[in-house]
Amino acid sequence: MLAPSDARSESVRRRHEEFRKVGVLAADMETATLFVVASLLGVRAGSLCLVSVDGPGRALLDDESRHAGEAQLVDAALRALIAIPDPGERRTATA
Repeated sequence: MLAPSDARSESVRRRHEEFRKVGVLAADMETATLFVVASLLGVRAGSLCLVSVDGPGRALLDDESRHAGEAQLVDAALRALIAIPDPGERRTATA
C-alpha cells in the first residue's frame, strides 16, 4: 500500500475542493483508462461506480450499505447488457 506524502495529500485535497466548487460529485481514474483503451480498440465500454470512500474525510461506507450498492450495480450492469442491441443483428423498424 502506498501513502502519499503530506505535500501530495494537500495537493489532492485542494483538487477535491476545486472539483466540489464546480459541482463534481465523484472522481474515478480507472474509468477514464477503460474508455480510452476501448476507443483505441474500437469496442464499446461502460462503467458503473460505487463511492465507498469519502475522499477528503476518508470515511468508509459500512459493509451493509456497500453490499447493497454492489448488488444494485450488478443488477444495473446485467439490465444494461440485456438492453444493448447486438451490432451484428439486423434491427427492424416497428410501427
